[in-house]
Order: sequence, then C-alpha cells, then structure tokens
Amino acid sequence: MSRREEYEDDDHGGRRRPGRALPGLQVGRAVILIVVGFIIGVIVLGKTNSVVLTSSTSTTSTSLPPTSVIPTTTRAPSETTSVHSSSGSTGRTTSTTIALKPASQVVVMVANGTTVPAAAARYATELGTTGYSDTKIADTTSPQSASAVYYISGYEANAGAIVSFLRLKQSAQPMGSAPPVSSVQGVDILVVLGPDLASSTTATSATSSP
Repeated sequence: MSRREEYEDDDHGGRRRPGRALPGLQVGRAVILIVVGFIIGVIVLGKTNSVVLTSSTSTTSTSLPPTSVIPTTTRAPSETTSVHSSSGSTGRTTSTTIALKPASQVVVMVANGTTVPAAAARYATELGTTGYSDTKIADTTSPQSASAVYYISGYEANAGAIVSFLRLKQSAQPMGSAPPVSSVQGVDILVVLGPDLASSTTATSATSSP
C-alpha cells in the first residue's frame, strides 16, 4: 500500500511538500541572523571597550600630594652688630654678625687728643656709669682733629655701641698697627677725644647701656 503524500500550494501557484522551506527563504533567514549577530557583536564590543577605557583611565590617574607647609621659627632679636667688609678684587661685600660682650669684661682706654685738661678722665667716668668699669686714661702722642673709636678683633659690637653713646658721626675702626697713643697693650677699645668731644662742658649722657 503506498503512502499518500499531501501537497500544498506555494506562493507561485505550484505544489510543494509541507514542512520544507524554500531555499530562498532559508538564505534570507540566514542573512538576517548574520546581520543581527553582527549588530549584537558590535554593541557588546563597544561596551567592552568603554569599560576597558574607563578602567585604564582610573588606573593611570594619580592625585598630587597635598602641599607641605614648613613651619618657620621667629628668633628674638639679640644685641648684635653687623660688620661689613668689601673685597676689591671681586667686588663682593660680606656681612658678619658679632655679639655684644659684657661691658664689665671690656678694657677701654680714653685718650685725650686735645689741650683740654681732664677730658679723658671725665669721659672715662661717664663710660663707667654705663658698665665699662675697666677704663684707662692717657694722652695721644699728637694732637687729634676729630674724635674716633678703635677696636681689636671681636669687639666690633661694643665699639659700635660706644660710638652711639658718644653720638659720633664716624663709625668705629679697627685698631691698626699705629694707634695715636704710646701703648695699647691689654686694651680692647680705644676712645680718642678730639675737639668735638673734649670741648664739651660735660660728657654725653647715655640713654641706654652701650
């Protein structure tokens, strides 16, 4: 007994067996699936690249450390003086700060460079009231035209204080090898009285200890 096959009409008026798709329809479906799969792949790939880029940016970015603040210390002023020296060959000026020594430990000689009597003794007494108790008096080897203060190394600050006390316009100077007195042995500071100081009726009063 033969099996009866049923046929149905296709779109072109022909006969085909049921359950079988036409070759053209199958190819169309395959193309559609490929296109859909490609679109899905592009979308997935785009999301993956975005995640990777975001992760890379987060990993490579660094934050700068906060600015460090260095504390500064303010020092209280001390009794010092600055001595400036200039080098002729280089033209450079250097500054050295020297501390003020206790007045009672400084030996001061007051030399009278004028004909005014007792001028050296008068100023030695005035310096003694400001703390310079170890004083000597003498006469200069020759008349002096102006008052001056000389010092040995290390006593620049005290010499500058005495200049201020005497209100001299000229700054203190190094003692040198030929001071205008017969001897300065054991003397730290030499005060030479000229007419500008010796002719005063009284020594200048100090407003503060030099």
